[in-house]
Amino acid sequence: MEIFEKTEIIKILKAIGMPGSRVLNWTRDWEDKRTLRIKGSIKVGARALYSENDVYKIGLAFELRKAGMAAKPIGNILNAIKKDLKKIRWLTISRKNEKTAFRVMEGRAPHTKNMVWLTIRIKALVDLLKKGITLQVKEREKLSTQD
Repeated sequence: MEIFEKTEIIKILKAIGMPGSRVLNWTRDWEDKRTLRIKGSIKVGARALYSENDVYKIGLAFELRKAGMAAKPIGNILNAIKKDLKKIRWLTISRKNEKTAFRVMEGRAPHTKNMVWLTIRIKALVDLLKKGITLQVKEREKLSTQD
């Protein structure tokens, strides 16, 4: 399993057009209810490190944000996903009305009369980010052999 520092995930997430400033803003340590916060799943001292799945979740959060979703529902959706995103091909997110919580289902569920209905091809997002991860790992290896 690859582990990444914040500077590395900034380079990886450029593959989907995510600005580095957004990555920095979303991964800060302080809490702000209006801004999405994504914490690294691994802590080493005071440093947060990020797994591959963390990178995929940040990418998904960015895609949901581009689709117009607010920070709080995005956080709830990310928390509802318990499975490794590499193992999910499609993800369907729905909501009956503005007062109900979002429902997250793996797969391509048939459309219903819900107010919000979004199906995301997770595999395409993961495949795109894998390319960025591969390039970053190669860059890391190249730098380590130069030392």
